[in-house]
Amino acid sequence: MTTDPGWPSSTGSSLPAVPTSDDDEADKTLSLEAYEALADDMPSRLRPGLLSEAEKSIGNKHKRALNEIDVRSSPPSKFTCLSTSEPFSLDGDSGWDLDDSQLYSEESLLLTSDAPPSSPVPPHESVRATWTSTQLLIQFLEAVDLDVQDCGLDTPQGTHVMRVDTEVVMQHTSITQLYGLFRRCARDTEKALTSGMMSMDSTPRTLLDIDAHLLSRSLHLLETTMRQQSQRAELRLDLDFASLEAQVRDSVSLLLCAKCCLIVLGFEQLPKFLFSEELLERCLDILKPALEALVLPLVDACSNPVPAGLAFHLIQGSAPASLVAELDIHLHHVCSTMSLLEPLYCLSSVSVPETLMTRCVFLALAPLFAQDRGSMTTTTKKQTNDSSFTHAHVLRPLRLSCLHILRNLFVFYPTQRSWVLSEILISLQQLPDLRHRKRHFRLGGGQRIYVITALLLQLVQAAAYESPASCEQSLAWFVDADVRETQDKPPSQTNHESVHALASSIAAFLVQRVAEDKAGKNSTEMSYAAIVYAIVEDTLALVFLPEWPAAPMLLSCFMRLLVNVLHEAKGALEAKAMALDLLGIVAARIRRAEKQPRPRKSQACPPTMSIICACLDVDALRQTQQAHSSLIQRLSTRNKQDPSILAAIRFHRAQFLYDLALAMRSCKSSGFQNNTQVAANVGDSDKTEDPAIALFQHAIATCAQQMDRNDGPVQVADSHLIMWLVLQSTYFVSFSFLVAPLLQCANSSVLSVRLRALRGLGYVADANADFLDDEHVRETIALHITDTSASVREVCVSLLANYLLYMPAKLPVYLADVSERIMDTAVAVRKRVIRFMRDVYSLRIDYDAKLRIMLRMLRCMHDMDPTVQSLALECMTVMLFSDKTRESPAVLARLFADLCTRIRERPSPLEEFMRRLDKDKTSGDDAQTTSVLALGELVDELISQLFAGDTEPMAMLDQLRVVHISESNTAQRADN
Repeated sequence: MTTDPGWPSSTGSSLPAVPTSDDDEADKTLSLEAYEALADDMPSRLRPGLLSEAEKSIGNKHKRALNEIDVRSSPPSKFTCLSTSEPFSLDGDSGWDLDDSQLYSEESLLLTSDAPPSSPVPPHESVRATWTSTQLLIQFLEAVDLDVQDCGLDTPQGTHVMRVDTEVVMQHTSITQLYGLFRRCARDTEKALTSGMMSMDSTPRTLLDIDAHLLSRSLHLLETTMRQQSQRAELRLDLDFASLEAQVRDSVSLLLCAKCCLIVLGFEQLPKFLFSEELLERCLDILKPALEALVLPLVDACSNPVPAGLAFHLIQGSAPASLVAELDIHLHHVCSTMSLLEPLYCLSSVSVPETLMTRCVFLALAPLFAQDRGSMTTTTKKQTNDSSFTHAHVLRPLRLSCLHILRNLFVFYPTQRSWVLSEILISLQQLPDLRHRKRHFRLGGGQRIYVITALLLQLVQAAAYESPASCEQSLAWFVDADVRETQDKPPSQTNHESVHALASSIAAFLVQRVAEDKAGKNSTEMSYAAIVYAIVEDTLALVFLPEWPAAPMLLSCFMRLLVNVLHEAKGALEAKAMALDLLGIVAARIRRAEKQPRPRKSQACPPTMSIICACLDVDALRQTQQAHSSLIQRLSTRNKQDPSILAAIRFHRAQFLYDLALAMRSCKSSGFQNNTQVAANVGDSDKTEDPAIALFQHAIATCAQQMDRNDGPVQVADSHLIMWLVLQSTYFVSFSFLVAPLLQCANSSVLSVRLRALRGLGYVADANADFLDDEHVRETIALHITDTSASVREVCVSLLANYLLYMPAKLPVYLADVSERIMDTAVAVRKRVIRFMRDVYSLRIDYDAKLRIMLRMLRCMHDMDPTVQSLALECMTVMLFSDKTRESPAVLARLFADLCTRIRERPSPLEEFMRRLDKDKTSGDDAQTTSVLALGELVDELISQLFAGDTEPMAMLDQLRVVHISESNTAQRADN
């Protein structure tokens, strides 16, 4: 395909090349630089004449070039288009765009061998005539309109159009050129509407300045083209390379037609008769096969571990380069077409029909459930023919556009939220990242969450949108007492309650499926219980991030429903087990946040709203309002054009207005009760308003008004204040609410429920050791230390052991109970008690407690389980001979003598301990040397005590036994 020299080439420079005429070829005039170089070698008296002659010659040459440009650019029928064989970049636009130098129709830069780019061009103001992109678009549309009128039976093909089956359609090259002009004009229109600087003269500069009937005829021509060409298009992956390339090229042309139409439909300032339901339906008819018949099947085939057909050739790099380029162009046009559907749901004056909305929603959901190579765990080597379909996350931009479409629908079409959410939840198990247990949605801090979690939270946050009319009504409710008399609550409260109901429906659906389906249908599907685990874990990671304000609400909805599951007498055991696990995990996270110390430079945290309303504290209310304003200010410092940030700001505002509405209603009810009581006391039926309540209501109204104002700089909220706002919000679950069912289920007769409840309490205790300071919690755990289940006993021993090590003051109360479990029938329990007594021995306890611990440990030397014997030997070696717990020889001699007095079993466990002390090589050579030296000091001390003269006969006998045992083992070691 060749291009007109008056238009930029797709591979060359964007500046127009000036064709040279025969006169130019005969004219051998030098450039101005050449004349100046000659003038340097001439006498000074001849230089002025030479330079004046040079300027005159170059000026005439420039005038001839301008005349040729004027002749070339004036006939609109000479417009030709770029070749689309060059792959489009993955930037903002894919079609052909005008370069800024093309906007000057009467000016050209001389780029010839005679005039280098540095040659000065002396333009005159009358010569320089600026052409806007809108003017060029109008010129092109008028040329196409004239071409349509001239295209008849005698001339079936014109410059821009051709006749197909008695209908006139646009040619492929003209479609590409028209899209480039539409795209540039749309950008200029968006800039003008954003800045508010519209055209002040008669020069057309935006799409709004184009004649609506001219646009209507162009849209009708594009619709006819899409209808005619779509009948011949047949996208199938089983076609040969040449046929598939031709079909893809035709699909690209149709997508460009759809994009031109969607650009026009995206501006609601245009006349309403341009918005045609049939036209939008035709655009969706073009996008659907391009997405579902080519893009998604090919992406799925490329992600297959054993690719076949075209996917195999793309991965191996054996596909033709021209076909790969066309496929990449097609993929980019599909993504950009999907992005052009986003503004259609933001139009306030135009409503999308429900039938078309349903089709668009299913188109937006399809890429979310498709699998790309990023979902696979294996990586492949680099391909020689790099195709977009072989990239790891090829669908990421398409999924982002789909997310924007669904978010806009939740914002402006509240009646459609329920069924869209149902479609998403029903197909949850088909999500690729859930099937492969991989989190693909990246957060700012490097964390990752599941795509479904991000999608659900974004939709819930988008539902918090409140129309301007509703905002005015809500503000009037706060300000005017008469409105509050007629309306029980403001629209803002009703809207936020619907958002909470939406989040509750998500949690209710998933929890109900957990009770119904115990596992996935096959091994590739994730069970609903695992999905709930994944979503709760993600929301815990997002709960204190201000960009995700819906995370605390969704988490609270899950927790309330899980508590209800525990209260059901005939509930499924799997659902109850999941509920107990998640309640413990969430309670531990909340407890850890509550106990986190406040930083020194952190902002002061006001009291809760319930306390503020009870005390009618106006200053605390203003402090709360400033805290919410600082939170919104923190979000506003980021990209406010980001729809997710804007939705988060709206959600925070709606949440605070909801709290203010509850406070206002509580004042109203308390004021009514106070007035009734005063009237009864004075015997008068007239009601007098309490001044404190009136002042507090005025403060609430002032806070509601100031939420939409920006009176000055506000301190940005820190992380600790944000955490406090979440923990003290009205809808967020409290720590006590989560712990109460755990304590109740700890006494259940069902073993699995009892065990899960105690493990949940263990999560909380690990997060905060002070948790067992509560006597009720401590007694509940101590009660089950003798449970019939070994698993329950192990959990209880572990909890009490950790608490006693943290709080040694409680050792006299619970040490005996825990130490008795060293004779437990379960090996795990005995091992846990041995480790506990080893740690207790290092604490500052009395001599009798140490003696009792050593006696229990020595009797483990004859345990039935060899691992228990080895653990006891290792722990006693550490207790007696390590540097941290090593006693003096005198104390050690007394300890061994008392042990011999109390141990009467045969064979003696003390003798067994001495015999195996040096046979166990697990401690290392250094530890063996230390123990040998310590035993030598022990023997010396015992012998010295024997000759002291004040030793009782029984004690002397015990000392002799210790010496005998020690020396016999020493002799045995010497013999070995």
